Amino acid sequence: MNIDNYSTQIFETCLYSRNLEAAKTFYVDRLGFSLYTYVPDTLLFLKMKSGMLLIFNPDKSKDKEGLPPHFAEGKQHIAFNIDEEKYEKVKMELQKEGIDIIHEEKWPSGSKSFYFEDPEGHVLEFVPAKVWD
Repeated sequence: MNIDNYSTQIFETCLYSRNLEAAKTFYVDRLGFSLYTYVPDTLLFLKMKSGMLLIFNPDKSKDKEGLPPHFAEGKQHIAFNIDEEKYEKVKMELQKEGIDIIHEEKWPSGSKSFYFEDPEGHVLEFVPAKVWD
């Protein structure tokens, strides 16, 4: 099998958070994600242009019946793609929201990316697609 013959992107990505109210405030109110579904203390689903960011309470999802149980502990990482020309604007908008940039990296391709954390401590990144060129 060659996955590229069937799929071109990741459709859903999961993070895990025990404080879903803080996650909702951060992702919806501060970052501007579109709220799709919210079940307090259980799950938070956020709609993006081409996929979904799912945030589960790991204490609820690890013992789930029906769907396969899943959970994670510790700092998780996801990266969001941005247009190269919007890089500095996005960084400034986050800083205006009081979100600290914890690291900026210059990659061998010449692109830069920057990292910040959500309320659970997950490491998030904004990165231009050409970083992998």
